[in-house]
Amino acid sequence: MANQPKRRRIGVIVLKVVLPLLALAAGVAGFKALVETRKPPARQERVRQGPLVRVWKAQPEDVRVEVTAHGTVRPAAEIDLVPQVAGEVVEVSPNLVTGGFVAEGEVLVRIDRADYELQLRAARAEVERATYQLERIRAEAESAREEWRQVYGEDPPPDDDSLLFRGPQLRQARAELEAARARVATAELALARTVLRAPFAARVRSEAVDLGQYVSPGKAVARLYATDAVEVVFPVATEDLGWIGRPDPKTGPLARLEGTFGRPGRWQGRVVRTEAVVDEASRTVGLVVRVPDPFRPGRVPLPVGLFVTGRIRGRVLRGVFPLPREALREGGVVWVVDDAGRLRFRPVEVVRVEGDRVLVSRGLSAGDRVVVSRVGAATDGMAVRVAEDRR
Repeated sequence: MANQPKRRRIGVIVLKVVLPLLALAAGVAGFKALVETRKPPARQERVRQGPLVRVWKAQPEDVRVEVTAHGTVRPAAEIDLVPQVAGEVVEVSPNLVTGGFVAEGEVLVRIDRADYELQLRAARAEVERATYQLERIRAEAESAREEWRQVYGEDPPPDDDSLLFRGPQLRQARAELEAARARVATAELALARTVLRAPFAARVRSEAVDLGQYVSPGKAVARLYATDAVEVVFPVATEDLGWIGRPDPKTGPLARLEGTFGRPGRWQGRVVRTEAVVDEASRTVGLVVRVPDPFRPGRVPLPVGLFVTGRIRGRVLRGVFPLPREALREGGVVWVVDDAGRLRFRPVEVVRVEGDRVLVSRGLSAGDRVVVSRVGAATDGMAVRVAEDRR
């Protein structure tokens, strides 16, 4: 009985110490056997694929050149409404307000006409008086000729214009009658000028007149601009003039205008002329585009002062290759991917650059794949991968 605890302690020692040591030794022996019997992995050759690029498939096209410029709308015709007679304003059109529209011939301002009616009556009375004086002198001249016939028994000389036959008096009487008639015409003209009318269909830029105001000749009461057409001056580089046809009111190059007035709007005009001088600082010349009917109902209006973009149609280039702007590299070179997937540097002749595209006239063939993406450290002949064809 005394030996049982001793045997139990020996069993615990075996379980806690000896067995773990045996398991560790077996593991080490197994690992060593695996290491000694393993086979080395097969060596594989690494393939270098090259960078991924996007390309544009080049195709020749007939492209119409388009010159883009920016300008501000201005009136095609603008005047100051100026009275030619003085007086008190007795009537003002309700349309004569800033921003108002007036029709051709519409009465805008009436000036008190009482003084001018009196002047006309006085002028007409002078005509009556001068007519009477002329008739009286004519009768005296005829009486003098009759006396001559009775005394000398013959007619007086027909060209005798002496005092005897009242020649000078007749000339004076005729002159006074003519002057009186001129005063009537002047009075009638002054009376007519008491009414100020719109000379053409117009919009009121500004006005400075009100009922009861006294106006004077030569002092403007309003400023009007015509609504049948407006103009836009687009500054264009002198080298771009060769791409544009001859300005002409009927056959000049067409221009498409874009701008925003409440909402986006588009209009069409025509290049009618160029300005007289070249700007020395910018080396540009103003192309004047005339746009008819800028306030047509149902369309976004084109008011004076609006900033717009103009795209002016030029001549057609035959068989050129349009490419995205990013396709052109430094030195007038493009990168082309050949059939073997290699990058090739290709010098080209660029005929024109338009915004985000370039037009190439030489150096490309139909179907060439032109790289349009960035490639770091690109070299002629390097391998590339094509991501997609863009058009």
